[in-house]
Amino acid sequence: MGATGPGKGERLEVVRRSRGGARRVGPLLLTLLALLSPLGGCAPRWGDLEVTVSVAGDEALVTFVRTGVRLSGGRHLHLSLNGGPEIMLYSDRPYRFRRLPPGDYTLRVWITDVNHRTIPGLETVVTFTVPKEPRVPRAP
Repeated sequence: MGATGPGKGERLEVVRRSRGGARRVGPLLLTLLALLSPLGGCAPRWGDLEVTVSVAGDEALVTFVRTGVRLSGGRHLHLSLNGGPEIMLYSDRPYRFRRLPPGDYTLRVWITDVNHRTIPGLETVVTFTVPKEPRVPRAP
């Protein structure tokens, strides 16, 4: 599960998002992490879901890490980009969005049961940006 590096001139950074809010971790790769787990005592603990979006050019690679919950017995992932049609995934293999125009995106990811009901606490929203092509400086 590798991602290609940034193109020349692209500014890349890592941001981790959790219940405590977003904080910059440092420059490395345009990657947004969202760590989600239910609030203690509010709901049964089903597990954790971590979603990473890595942007390279006009593509966004979405990877998933689950702990404490399996995609079996009908459980599966749902994705929706900018409120568009739902994409259903029955494994947690990486998913790639291709040919995305430059701009800001909101990706909603959640795990559902066999009847497509969201499992409490296993839903998150990640935002990311597809940058404009870097301008190549003209020769003097």
